[in-house]
Amino acid sequence: MRRLGVILVLLLVAVLANIINAWSCALLVAVHEDDPDSPAIAVQSVGNPPEAYFYEMRRAGAFRRVEWEAMEWGALSGGGEVDDPPVVEDARGLPMLSLSCRIHTMSDTADCYAVEVEGGIGIANIHDPATIAPGPGMLPQNPDFYSALVLPCRPMWPGFVINTLIYAAVLWLLLRGLPAVRRAVRAFNGRCTNCGYDLRGTPGTACPECGWGRAAWRSASRA
Repeated sequence: MRRLGVILVLLLVAVLANIINAWSCALLVAVHEDDPDSPAIAVQSVGNPPEAYFYEMRRAGAFRRVEWEAMEWGALSGGGEVDDPPVVEDARGLPMLSLSCRIHTMSDTADCYAVEVEGGIGIANIHDPATIAPGPGMLPQNPDFYSALVLPCRPMWPGFVINTLIYAAVLWLLLRGLPAVRRAVRAFNGRCTNCGYDLRGTPGTACPECGWGRAAWRSASRA
């Protein structure tokens, strides 16, 4: 029962570490097309004939996908107007992407703004739709929604499970490994591996401070 309790605590701490990791990636890793570290953006299509167009931006611990319906991309490429603004999928996490959310946008005649976060928490640059004059608009070269800062809350499978198991394994190794290292260092320095008492010059192998090893020492003496 105690071992089961330890496993449950490790998994709970690992889940919290997983969330903290993904949110840290959201706060610290910027993903937008003007970032010099981002790979070149290639517009791709969904379906044949195309039902939608999208492009993706990736960095370590971060991913964003911006998607339009086909008719809207056709309007853009032809210099027309956008009736419905793009939707942005945002995902974060290391080593696997583990949490995601969706950012809805709204366009005016000059820019495209983030106005709502689905499956996440908006932190900064999420605009009130009431302050934006709605209507068809061109998607500008540098959309404002790139600067939206959000904390994703929707688990991604299997990434969330894999990250949690990895963090739990690391925690278990730390809990098991650190005491072993401490005992080895104490033994190397001639100290009691249990309490750290200096055993140099002490007869026998039992610790006079805590009694550690006393039973083994008595058995050896009788032999």
